[in-house]
Amino acid sequence: MTFRIARKVDGFAVAPRTETVVVGERQLFGPFDIQEYGRQLQVDVDNAELKLTPIRI
Repeated sequence: MTFRIARKVDGFAVAPRTETVVVGERQLFGPFDIQEYGRQLQVDVDNAELKLTPIRI
């Protein structure tokens, strides 16, 4: 899965954060700073069967 970073450095996009989730595994990711990731977290996945559950702490 890829978490897109909204912030730019010197006008250039910052490389997105990527994480690997193994089949049958559960993982927690975060925290996601608004200044880095923006007000809406943008996530790309490469498998339609991946289930995401957002939580707020």
